[in-house]
Amino acid sequence: MSTVEKNEGLEFRKVQTLGKSSYLISLPKNWVEKNRIKKGDKLAIQETSNGVLRILLAHQERSQQRSINKVVIDDLDKAELEAAIIGNYVMGVDNLKIVTKQESLTTSQRKIIRNSLNKLLGFRVISESTKSIDIRNILDPNNLDVREEVTRLVLLSSFMLKDLIQALKEKNLEMINEIIEQDNEIDRSYLAMRRLLMVANKNAVIARRIGVEGSNLCIAWSIILKRIETIADYVVEIVKILYPIDLSKIPEELYWDFLKIGEHVSLVFEKFLKFFTEKDKTGAPTVMRDIDLFLDMKNAFTQKAIEKSLDPTILVSLENACFFFNEIANYLMDHVKDLINFVTFF
Repeated sequence: MSTVEKNEGLEFRKVQTLGKSSYLISLPKNWVEKNRIKKGDKLAIQETSNGVLRILLAHQERSQQRSINKVVIDDLDKAELEAAIIGNYVMGVDNLKIVTKQESLTTSQRKIIRNSLNKLLGFRVISESTKSIDIRNILDPNNLDVREEVTRLVLLSSFMLKDLIQALKEKNLEMINEIIEQDNEIDRSYLAMRRLLMVANKNAVIARRIGVEGSNLCIAWSIILKRIETIADYVVEIVKILYPIDLSKIPEELYWDFLKIGEHVSLVFEKFLKFFTEKDKTGAPTVMRDIDLFLDMKNAFTQKAIEKSLDPTILVSLENACFFFNEIANYLMDHVKDLINFVTFF
């Protein structure tokens, strides 16, 4: 038998001797690289009740090995500067130094940097001078669990939709600021979790800390998070579409038909939330039937709106709002299909 043989995912290695009292086996190269183990690092060995040995990283503070990513911003416009900061954050950079080769950073540049940081959970300015700003990630992955955070964001996005429906019932969209702030919270958490999943996909220790095992689940959770963030964005789009409209100009019967469309999507969301949190596959067919019913309601509403000779501007706005309601329903449908496949892993 060779030193390393692979059989159904197992690796077999020969025990070697070192002197008269020590026995050695080599560590798999892929495992060493994935966990970023270096010469001199300590490993913990634990014997389980059935005699199996587990090899674990002894968690050490490596602040002395902290790397810093430097970004020179002189040739960057506003959008490029924001993208540079967010991009470094999502890619897992913990220490970012923003510098200029000019005499000093401008007031405008400092404002863009601080506004960008407001979107990023954990990124904070730790020091600054006339020519540079030092940013560090203070987010502790030990305090985050992917399942708990995703469930919270699903719940928060459902609250956004409920708030929108309530505002439509009262014909009062003054709740717009609260809905937008909820969306901002989802955006911050989405970027934080996307960052952690990116790091976890490369680092098995971080993956275990945040409750993820295997790169396939990192990808699956990333997809789910993106859908949640997009659903929240769609709710905001509906608010922006309807806010300028004088709702009193919409015929009462037609208005309540429109409202029923929104209520139905909100109801589907509630059923999806129950399915998502309880991991009960039997609830999936009900959610999908309700989404099919929504499509029938939407088509009937469009036909009635055309027959009522509604003001073209208002008609276009309502159709655009229905489009985003439809997109939310489609995303919920995709969620259900994926969770049917992944429910045993989550």
